Amino acid sequence: MYLLGIAGLCVYAGVLVDEIPRVAGASSGVRATCAYIGLGLMGTAVGLFILYDVLVGADRRGRK
Repeated sequence: MYLLGIAGLCVYAGVLVDEIPRVAGASSGVRATCAYIGLGLMGTAVGLFILYDVLVGADRRGRK
């Protein structure tokens, strides 16, 4: 369960990191840097979702 919570926080943080500089009217360099950070956070979230699925899948197979 903790992995899903952390993955959700990564998604939320990725959206905030990407959108706050746009709303604040930051320069294009700052927006590009924040977009790359947001992309990294989204990739981390995807990796955590996959890890959760693998771990839960292994646990489910062990119960049968």
